[in-house]
Amino acid sequence: MRILHISGAKIWGGNEQQMEYIVNYISENSQFEQGLLCYSNTPLAEKAKKWDIEVFDIEHFSVFSPKYWKALYTISQKFNAKIAHIHTSDTVTGFMLTDIFYNLKIKAIYSKKGLSRKMTLLSRIKYAYKGFDKIIFVSEVVKNHFQNILPTKIHQKFVVIPDGFKINDSLEIGYNLRKKYNIESSTKIIAHIGNHSKSKNIPLLIEVAKSLSEQSEFNFVILQFGKKTELSTRFEDMVKAKKIENQIKFVGFTKNLQSLYNQFDAFVITSSKEGGPSCLFEAFYHKVPVVSTKVGVVEEASKNNTSTLVCQSNDAKCLTDKLTQILTDKKLSTQLIDKAYNTVNEEYTAEVLGKKHLNVYNDL
Repeated sequence: MRILHISGAKIWGGNEQQMEYIVNYISENSQFEQGLLCYSNTPLAEKAKKWDIEVFDIEHFSVFSPKYWKALYTISQKFNAKIAHIHTSDTVTGFMLTDIFYNLKIKAIYSKKGLSRKMTLLSRIKYAYKGFDKIIFVSEVVKNHFQNILPTKIHQKFVVIPDGFKINDSLEIGYNLRKKYNIESSTKIIAHIGNHSKSKNIPLLIEVAKSLSEQSEFNFVILQFGKKTELSTRFEDMVKAKKIENQIKFVGFTKNLQSLYNQFDAFVITSSKEGGPSCLFEAFYHKVPVVSTKVGVVEEASKNNTSTLVCQSNDAKCLTDKLTQILTDKKLSTQLIDKAYNTVNEEYTAEVLGKKHLNVYNDL
């Protein structure tokens, strides 16, 4: 039996990391053979060539282009795919159109990671397309959101599989953050991870930095790790305008981030839209207390605020207050990280993620 993974990702992010976990688990624990259809000259295409998977990288055709449909049809036939797993929203559209014109005759599933704030007519049509046999949601929150949008008759196709975290106990020792960025030993290090996209809500992070600088009784610095984009200049200008250059630093993309977690005093997530986020589980495992907006699996993983302190989206005051709590209340911080550590090991590992996907594939 052969599975063809399909992705339109042009960057490497959390969703692509989750795909790698799935592919590796299936390779090591089943008889399925796997292929990947993706765009050429992308981080995903390059990384996937090191996996136990056949990579079909194609030109950057629009999913509305007959050239894309032909490429998908040809590759699925050549690979003799029996199952298609679609990982990105654009390729849900591409698969649907290809199936309409070529009648692919493949069992198909797609993964939905985040909430769709605006559901166009096309979105309603593609997410409810009859050619999909299963729909995998990253959380109960996302599933419930789509239950209110998609027809009742397809609700039996819904499956919830949270993102997973790859436990890595053989990490190299990371560089010294305090030495590299000239941070005093008494200064608290608050970490934020996310590429500079709208969904990560960096402006909210900047508001939190400003608010903390005005009311906190301790020194702190927010280290923001993530790939810079065309939005970065705007974020940097906001920091300068608020005169908080010493309170928040944009570090940029950093390899082997997990090797740095043991230097963080707190972790903050400000996203307005998320799949996981996978960094939540990394913080859990490395015993860093977390404050987060209510996105992705955060609310479920928080266990009623016993493993994570949760705020509503865009609530800078709440995030500021909660960060102050975990940085000044050692007992609370310890309770949070102990519960979080147990939670990630029991429910959110890459192995659990892989097992659940294998069950879905076997049921098709």
